[in-house]
Amino acid sequence: MSVDFRTPPRLRDGDLLLRAHRLSDAEAVHERSVDPVSLAWTTIPRDYTRQMAVEYIERMLSGRETTWFWALDVNGEYAGTLDLRFSGLGEDMKPEIVRARDAAARHGRPEPTTTAVLGFVMHPAFRGRGLMGRAVRLAVDEVFRQGLVDRVLWQAAAGNRASFRSVQSAGFPDFIEVPGLLSERGLRMDGWVSVLTREDWAARR
Repeated sequence: MSVDFRTPPRLRDGDLLLRAHRLSDAEAVHERSVDPVSLAWTTIPRDYTRQMAVEYIERMLSGRETTWFWALDVNGEYAGTLDLRFSGLGEDMKPEIVRARDAAARHGRPEPTTTAVLGFVMHPAFRGRGLMGRAVRLAVDEVFRQGLVDRVLWQAAAGNRASFRSVQSAGFPDFIEVPGLLSERGLRMDGWVSVLTREDWAARR
């Protein structure tokens, strides 16, 4: 199985489209990156510039990372970014690893569990509409439907209820709090974690 990380699949739910980023999104990416709410809950640098937004989009489009980056698009306007980082998937997709996993499956041995780590951030002009919950549902459905991973992991700084509401609406179970889970700007912070498995996703369909 090969995965094209330069171009994520286009996914749609009514007026919401998940698509690849474009360089024309740079201004809006910069706006959401310097927004006080984004700075409070993410690790975005506080000195974020428009040029950094351009370089960020160029990196997303390069395919160098084992990550699908989607732009949320509402009626042609950039509304946010959602990414799924496939932990270990780059290694798992090497031909020799695929052959070994196929051989193991033929002898009844389970394949290693693969995980996608979910991240997202909204442009302030589009908050409060439930868009990110819909976007998470689209992305999770796609990776499970394709059989790319066995589970999707969400984590955020403790107290980020808006982020949790988005994943909860997409079917993620209640979070657990992990002391000192996250490191942000040199400080250890408590974090919330929730994991949606492919089995749980299939059961609720």
